[in-house]
Amino acid sequence: MNQADNDAGNKAVDSLINYETVKFFNNEKFEADRYDHFLKKFETASLKTTSSLALLNFTQNAIFSAGLIGVMYLAANKIAAGEATVGDLVLANTLLFQLSMPLNFLGSVYREVRQGLVDMNTMFSLLTLKSKILERPNARHLAVQGNDISVKVKDVHFGYLPEKPILNGLTLEIPAGKKVAIVGGSGSGKSTLVRLLYRLYDADAGTISINGTDIHDLTLDSLRKAVSVVPQDSVLFHDTIFYNLAYGNPTASREQVIEASKLADLHNSVERMRDGYDTLVGERGLKLSGGEKQRVAIARAILKNAPLIVYDEATSSLDAITEVNIMRSLKEAVQQRTSLFIAHRLATIMDADIIYVLDKGRVKESGSHEELIRRGELYAKLWNSQNRWGTAVPPKESKKNYEIEALDLELRKCCGNSSCNHLMSGCLDQLNCNCNIDLDGKRNAVASVTAAALFSVAWWLMIDTSAVYGKADWNNIYYIITVGSTVAMFMVNAVSNSQVRGESLHDGLLGTKGSRLWLMAAFVLSFASLVAATWVLFSDYVLLTGNHTVWPGVALFLTNFIIFVSSCVYKFGRTEEMWG
Repeated sequence: MNQADNDAGNKAVDSLINYETVKFFNNEKFEADRYDHFLKKFETASLKTTSSLALLNFTQNAIFSAGLIGVMYLAANKIAAGEATVGDLVLANTLLFQLSMPLNFLGSVYREVRQGLVDMNTMFSLLTLKSKILERPNARHLAVQGNDISVKVKDVHFGYLPEKPILNGLTLEIPAGKKVAIVGGSGSGKSTLVRLLYRLYDADAGTISINGTDIHDLTLDSLRKAVSVVPQDSVLFHDTIFYNLAYGNPTASREQVIEASKLADLHNSVERMRDGYDTLVGERGLKLSGGEKQRVAIARAILKNAPLIVYDEATSSLDAITEVNIMRSLKEAVQQRTSLFIAHRLATIMDADIIYVLDKGRVKESGSHEELIRRGELYAKLWNSQNRWGTAVPPKESKKNYEIEALDLELRKCCGNSSCNHLMSGCLDQLNCNCNIDLDGKRNAVASVTAAALFSVAWWLMIDTSAVYGKADWNNIYYIITVGSTVAMFMVNAVSNSQVRGESLHDGLLGTKGSRLWLMAAFVLSFASLVAATWVLFSDYVLLTGNHTVWPGVALFLTNFIIFVSSCVYKFGRTEEMWG
């Protein structure tokens, strides 16, 4: 019955904690039915216990009642025979009741004792559990001078399940005072390495050492004080924002907490709340957004002031603008300090001193961002996949729906292949993130509307002139030259489409090289039409048509000139998209 009661309570708590998921999938009835299922199991167990207790009490009362009747009968016979007095009868009755009353509670006591024994067994089972992560008897304290801390990982093997290894001979080094990044696909062992470094688990084989000392020879307290971790999933206590921030260093002053909050780009958000830093965050921080919770975790890590800081996808829940601000602040916070960044978004670790690329639990390649790009191997493929718009989604729609990827593209355009040591800082300083991300879209829209308006004016001029002067031979040459300009205009329009143009030499219908040749042909045709219109304007042919007026020639020249201008407006208005 205790187990059934615990199961029902656990399911209720689980449903309440994950209420958003329940609401998102409209599964309130499903969760209620599941809770009812466990309640029925508890009800069945409770009925069995109550029935057995009732049977026990009934049996006890039947036995005591039979005994009382027997004693009364014998005592009455003795009194009738003169062998006993009434006092003897009262004495026997009193003694029998004194004996039966405590025994009547035996059923209730038995139930309580059984439940108590079950709970005690559970408690003693927990107390007898031995932690698998133990300090060695001669473990020593990790002494770090300033921020001088280095980490070496040598031939580490580990798997959560024996049949499914995660790390397969991982070897890497994190030099003191350097910014090191680890990237790779999901399941390559990036976050697992952090857990091993923090000794939440022990490796199956291999060694991890800090400043030349195996972490198994260090006390857990000193090891974990030297490492500050920002996890992927930040869990907050049901307390105030200040309490959760100060959890990284409970002895920190209020000024230190606020300074860490500013570095994590959280201070302004907190100040807008009614109670400020005294605002309650709710169960598991449900009153804060995902980005705010992650910024709290970053501020905690900064406040802990450990010599080694590990960021495990620290900015994964942040918007692009906040991410830029935090990365700029973190650049200052980790300066001259050993830091390890685990990331999927490569734009956040471009300025790392060393980047390790993991694949199938081991280092596939390593080096700086520029070196890895030049090699053209796994890292370069990951970089290209994150910094090239796919053909399935048009660029403008991608920029609208994926703001973070838009920022990555802006960084790539800004940075190029520069080898500057402060690459990330320089790029971020050049970006005006509040207004420039959608600049291309606005410019392209203006170019398209302007070109369409000019094109409409040109054709209206041609049709109006043809209708007024109505010369068959004139109209034929008019149409031939104007159609040539129009075809050139549509050639420019067609090659501006990303699916036709592509993003590389071999993408799209034409590829970038073919698109440029196509574009040159379009401008040659457009320019030829303009030259033909100019020749007609100044030739004697104009004077023989249109009642000896030069207006048809002027109109023809203007028509083609306007179409040529509209082509230029459309093309050069989209220069970044065409040639970037």
